[in-house]
Formats: sequence, structure tokens, C-alpha cells
Amino acid sequence: MLVLAGTVIGGMAAGIFTATESAAVGAVLAFCFAGMRRKLQRDNLRAALLTTASTAAMIYVLIIGASLFGYFAAVTRPPGPRSRQ
Repeated sequence: MLVLAGTVIGGMAAGIFTATESAAVGAVLAFCFAGMRRKLQRDNLRAALLTTASTAAMIYVLIIGASLFGYFAAVTRPPGPRSRQ
């Protein structure tokens, strides 16, 4: 676990890879460590993939909803604040 954290954070601090690349390196290392410890079962992998897909779907729903709201706000042009005279 310390090797995983050290590689991810150390790689970013040393400028070896970016934050996105660091996330990919961390995922691959975690996958490899789980395989080496014999903790990688078919059921565990399936549950992890389903949870990941569910989370990604929720994020996409938020992005699409925000985009639709922005479009609606731009099309309807809500009134601005009233000025005092």
C-alpha cells in the first residue's frame, strides 16, 4: 500500500507523470497488487466494475443535466436585476 501511494504521489512530485497518468498508474498497480495477493476473484472484479460503471453514469447524468440547464437559461434569457432610478 505504501509502495502504491509512494509511486503515485512521488511520480507526480518528480514530474514523471501528470495527475491523470498518475491515476492510471495507481489503478494498474492496485490491480497488479490484488492479483499478486490472490485477492482478485471474478466476483470481486465484477462488483468493482459495476460500481465504477454506476458512478460514471451518475457523473454523466450530472454533466448532461447541467448542460441542459445552461442551454435552457441561455435560450430563455432570464431577466437581470432591476436597476433603481
